[in-house]
Amino acid sequence: MNALSPSTSAAALLTALAALSTSTVEAAPSTPPAEASDSAWRAQPPPLGPSPKLVLPTFQKATLDNGLTVLVARLNRLPLVAFQLVTKGGAALDPAEAHGLGNLIYGMLGEGAGSRSALAFSDAVADLGGSFSSGSGRDRGSVSISGLSRHSEALAQLLADAVLRPRMESAAFDRLKARTLAGLQARLGSPQGLAFLRLPTLLYGADHPLGHPPSGTLESLPGIGLEDVDTHRKLLLDPKRSAFVAVGNITLEAGVALAQRHFGSWTAPDAPPLTIPPVEARERSQIVFIDKPGSPQTMAVLGRPLFGRGHPQEQALSLANQAWGGSFSSRLNMNLREEKGYTYGAGSQVSFRNSVGVFVAYAALQRVFSAPGLKEFFVELTDLETKPLSDEEIERVRTGLVRSLPGDFEGIGNLAGAAAQIFAYDLPLDHYARLAARIESTTADEVRAAADAFLDPGVMQVLMVGDAKTVVPALEGLGFSPITRVEP
Repeated sequence: MNALSPSTSAAALLTALAALSTSTVEAAPSTPPAEASDSAWRAQPPPLGPSPKLVLPTFQKATLDNGLTVLVARLNRLPLVAFQLVTKGGAALDPAEAHGLGNLIYGMLGEGAGSRSALAFSDAVADLGGSFSSGSGRDRGSVSISGLSRHSEALAQLLADAVLRPRMESAAFDRLKARTLAGLQARLGSPQGLAFLRLPTLLYGADHPLGHPPSGTLESLPGIGLEDVDTHRKLLLDPKRSAFVAVGNITLEAGVALAQRHFGSWTAPDAPPLTIPPVEARERSQIVFIDKPGSPQTMAVLGRPLFGRGHPQEQALSLANQAWGGSFSSRLNMNLREEKGYTYGAGSQVSFRNSVGVFVAYAALQRVFSAPGLKEFFVELTDLETKPLSDEEIERVRTGLVRSLPGDFEGIGNLAGAAAQIFAYDLPLDHYARLAARIESTTADEVRAAADAFLDPGVMQVLMVGDAKTVVPALEGLGFSPITRVEP
C-alpha cells in the first residue's frame, strides 16, 4: 500500500473533520426564536439541568490483634489502589528542644528501606509504575504508595519496608536536613512564608504542642541528629495509634489480609501520650510587625484559636467563613480586591483538628495600602454584627460547598486522605456520606450565630510582615497600637 503524501493526508483529515462536525453536532440557531425579542432572548440564560445524585464514600473497618486499624473503601471503576499508613501524633509530639523532629522522621522513611538504598527504593516504586510519598503534619503523619491493583502485594511490601525497616543512613539524613534547612531559609525570605512560620507561636503560645511549625526552625534543626530520629521513630510509630488505609480496586477482606501479612507482627513500646490541650481566644493586646526592609508588599494575617473537630457549630462556622472570606465572591475579597484594589486576593479559612482548631484571614497588601487594608479587615469583621450575613449569601456558599464535594474524592489519593481523616479525628465511618445533608440542614440563623460567636474582631491576633519604616507610621496614623516590632 502506498503511503499518502503529506498534502493528501492533510486534505483527508480536513474532510473527515468537516464531515464529523456536520454529522454529529447540531448547529446552534444563529437567531433567537421568532416569538421572542432579541434582547429578551439574549438576557435569559439556558436553564440548568437537574443536579446529579450525590454519592460520597463510606468506609469499612477492621482491627488487627496488634491494635492496627484497617480502613477500606472500594472503588473498582479503575484497576488502581492506594495504600496509606497514617499515625496520630505528628509535630504535636515533637520534644520541646527538637521542633521539626517528626518531619525529619517521615522524611527519612523514603530514603531507603529494607535491602534497598534510597535510589534502589525509588527505582522499585518506579518499576511498578507507582508513586510514593511521606510527610508529617501538626497532628498526624502518613506514608503513602499507589499503583496498579495487580501490584498490590508488591506495593504493600514496599510500604511496610519504609515504615518498619527504614535504612536510616547518615548520608541520606545529612542530605535531608540540609534540604530542610534550605527550604526554611527560602520561606523566611518571603513575607508570606515568614508570616505563616511565625503565626503558630502567636496563636497557640510557644509552649503549646502546636505552637511551632511542623518543619521546625533554624534554631532547632541543627541540634537534631540521626540517633534522635531513629530513637523517636520507634516511639512515634505505633500500631495502636496507626491505621492501614486501602482504597481502590480492593475489598475489605483483601485489605485486611494485606495488612496482616505486612504489618501483623509489628509491635512497639508504649507510645508517649498524645494530648493537645485546647486554647482559649484572648483579647488582642498588640500588633506584631516583622520588619522586611524594602518589601513591596505587606503580608497581613489575622487569626484566633477555635474549638476542635466534631464541635456542634463546625458546619455553621464553615459556612460563615465561606461567605465572609473563604470564597472568591466573599465579602473580604470583594472589598480588598475588587472594590479597593489593595491586593490581588484576600481570603480566610477554618481548620479543625483534635481538641483545637484555627481561623486565619490573610492578604498580601500593596505597601502603600497596608494600613487602610488592615482597617478593611476589621471593617468587614465589625459589619458581621451591623450587616449580618444574608440568606442569599449563605445559600450561595452552601450550594457551592455541596456541589464541590465530589471533587474532593475524584482520585484514589484523595479518597485515601479522607480515610486518614476518619481515623485521625475519630469520625464515624459514614462521615462523608452524611456531610452534604449536614451542610444543607444547617440553618441561616445557625450560621449567623456562629459568625457572631467566633468572628469577634476583638480577639483576632494580628501579624504583619513588611517594610516597617513605611508601614508602621501609617498604621499608627490610623490608630493601630501598640505595635511590637520583631526582627525576621
